[in-house]
Amino acid sequence: MGYFISILSNKRFYCWLLLGFSVLAACDNQSALKQRHCHPTKTYYPKYAKGFWIEYFNGFKVIHLRDAYDTTKAIEDYVIYPKGKKKPADFPNAVAVFTPVQKNICLSTTHVGLLEILGITDSISGVVDGKRVYNKNVLRKLASGEVKVVGNEAGMNNELIFSMQPSVVLAYSFNEGNSSIPKLKSLGMSVMLINDYNEREPLARAEWLKVLASLYNLDDKADSILNDAEAAYNSLKTLAATAVKKPTVFCNMPWNDVWYMPSGDSYFSNFITDAGGDFLWRNNTSQRVLNLDYEVVYAKAAKADFLLNPNEANTLKDISAQGKRFENFEVFKQKKIYNNNLQQTATGGNDFWESGVAQPHLVLKDLISIFHPELIPNHQPIYYKQLQ
Repeated sequence: MGYFISILSNKRFYCWLLLGFSVLAACDNQSALKQRHCHPTKTYYPKYAKGFWIEYFNGFKVIHLRDAYDTTKAIEDYVIYPKGKKKPADFPNAVAVFTPVQKNICLSTTHVGLLEILGITDSISGVVDGKRVYNKNVLRKLASGEVKVVGNEAGMNNELIFSMQPSVVLAYSFNEGNSSIPKLKSLGMSVMLINDYNEREPLARAEWLKVLASLYNLDDKADSILNDAEAAYNSLKTLAATAVKKPTVFCNMPWNDVWYMPSGDSYFSNFITDAGGDFLWRNNTSQRVLNLDYEVVYAKAAKADFLLNPNEANTLKDISAQGKRFENFEVFKQKKIYNNNLQQTATGGNDFWESGVAQPHLVLKDLISIFHPELIPNHQPIYYKQLQ
């Protein structure tokens, strides 16, 4: 933002010079002369998200990606413009994404959830690991062959993706460690990073809806959806703040003997706080997940009130099967363990990681009903279930 402001005056000078001192509000993507030194008609700065911002010009848009942990660090820029037109000259290094976007490939199920709430899952032509998909429309098309499985986290089928000729491949930064992503780029494929997972606020993750909406000219629809979600979320957050007691909460279960715990400034930590809970690691200021051992967690959480998200567990027996020592936690004895897999397919497709990301107010409502059932009587859970 500071950089943008610092160069604004010089850009304005040249625009005036080229156009006879007329007031220029937009760029015409047909003329390289007019494109240079011009200004957007409007700019969208997210209210919560840190990892992107969008500039709107006459005939095209530019999506700027930044590191959500260090917003001074640029990741990539994308220029969105009609196929057949010249690429706007001011953005020679930006990745080109042509509109109208007709087909996309989703390398994360989160992308499916964001597209679903926009009502455009029919644009999905390929997914990674179809077993992890929950969306019924996409599952139906996977079964019929209309949607292809293009690989998994270990690698993508580059030949298949190239043959499908999608308008854009929706990836995320974790994928970049996979050699398939540079290969797809080298083949001329438009690959866009959707890095919602780096955001630490629930409403911030949902705000990435704006990025996908920009590809389909559904910006106004995204604004309406986000405004409703924000209003509902903040209303519920205010309600949760009226609770007298804040129950203590911890998360997850060990994986390969490592207990991966959210940090105090993380997506789940903020959910717990906003729902009126007391996350036991709230004072840890690390920006990354914590790698703990059993003894450290037990010492702090043995008497905790609630455990959330115990990996893939569906029952208390699943918890016991990982070791009798887990039965020593008070949450096990009191059956105060809740998992976010109420809406899950037999193969592991979990709607929490699809529509739940796009609808954080519904997740928050579930959590408040767990911590403070008296505040939301008769609530029917959407994503969470109590393990029995």
